[in-house]
Amino acid sequence: MTNEIVKQKVEFAVGFSNKFRETPIAQGLVKHGKEKLMDKILSNFYFLARKNPKIPVCTMESIVESITKCCQWELVPDNTQCALIPYFNNKTKKDELTFQPMYQGMLEVAYRTGIFKGIAANIVYEGDLFEYDIGGDCYVKHQLDLIGKRDKPIAVYSDMKLANGGRIVRVMTMAEVNKIKNSAK
Repeated sequence: MTNEIVKQKVEFAVGFSNKFRETPIAQGLVKHGKEKLMDKILSNFYFLARKNPKIPVCTMESIVESITKCCQWELVPDNTQCALIPYFNNKTKKDELTFQPMYQGMLEVAYRTGIFKGIAANIVYEGDLFEYDIGGDCYVKHQLDLIGKRDKPIAVYSDMKLANGGRIVRVMTMAEVNKIKNSAK
């Protein structure tokens, strides 16, 4: 791709940002006093489009959908809260942009609900002391093996403390994690 095409696509990104401000989702953010959030989302999109030559060649529909999802989730595409990932769609035979919430962004969204008082997640390695109960007395006890190699993960878990005093504990083996990982695109 020539520099001229990339330049045109970056100019498109700036034009897109200006046009996006006229959409109902953007107007809704402005109405609710979240114009700074929208500005940050659009400026990060512009930065990503300049930095990654694959983003400007993505379809307009996928760009609009991805930026709309950033606004709906109120997450900034900074690769910490969420990412905008270009990929080639084999079905449509076109480059498309996809919105991907990241772990920290999902925590942010969860905390905003007011339902959660605390959320922790971690990897359990062979040699760690790990006890848990997912029944009536939900708890997790995880002590790291600081002497061992810690190179073989055996499980992952999340421990969510609810604002109402309840607790939710979820544990997955690495086989379960890999099954999900292998089914992702």
